[in-house]
Amino acid sequence: MSGCLLRRKFPPEDSIKWLSMGHQNGLIERTNPFFVSVIRVLVQTRDVARSCLEPIRSEKLREIMRHGIDLDRDITSFMRSLPSVWRYTSFPNDATGTTLPKNIHVHEDLFTAACWNAWRCMRIRLVQVLLAIAELVGEDSRDLNSQFMTWQRILTELADDVCSTTPFLLGEIDGQGVPRGTAKGVALGGYILLYPLHMVLATKELPESYYRFVESKLTYIANIMGIEQANIILKASKMLKNFPVIGDMVLEAEKFMPSLKGCQQAIEE
Repeated sequence: MSGCLLRRKFPPEDSIKWLSMGHQNGLIERTNPFFVSVIRVLVQTRDVARSCLEPIRSEKLREIMRHGIDLDRDITSFMRSLPSVWRYTSFPNDATGTTLPKNIHVHEDLFTAACWNAWRCMRIRLVQVLLAIAELVGEDSRDLNSQFMTWQRILTELADDVCSTTPFLLGEIDGQGVPRGTAKGVALGGYILLYPLHMVLATKELPESYYRFVESKLTYIANIMGIEQANIILKASKMLKNFPVIGDMVLEAEKFMPSLKGCQQAIEE
């Protein structure tokens, strides 16, 4: 589902049905509609931005934005109503020697932590496209400006929450949130973090400290845990940092093919 979210492709019906089977509390079955709805918003925004002319384009984008705001509200309400078995414990980050993350999240297991980060990535994608729509529509009102600031705050909070899972997923703390003398490297945790850390790195206008933190964790995952995909994410993010996007939806990619080829060459090196 995260792959479909990244590529803005509707997931096959068979995969939706399969993911809904055999999961405790029917949680996956209840979250799949949110993923599908967010993907639909991304696809519709891309199609309208590329193919429609004014004033039809602005009208359709406003309609998508209204739906996206309602959808984000529903996702937030759902996450607040999760059963206790899916909740995590949050500890102040007093003992790791770093300013980030502000808190440390300890989950029941790796799967639960992965689900939380998948939901955060889903919201990051949704809020990114809502910000992009607001910029495309170009309205200047007090209400919209206030909403714009709220979305920026939400992105920072989501990025901080993703960073808060790294000590647990990388085996740097035990089940009580106490730092280990030597990190107990968890390879699966490193793989689980690749997409969420990529999403934080690709989120614009975060405090610089978040980018430095994510880059340090990706470097650790690549060099210490031996997961080369982390290096690919680092190289690609540096090449595409100034690439013109809506969220990460390129509007006029043909003008920027030299940049894309340079990115591909850097990755191959």
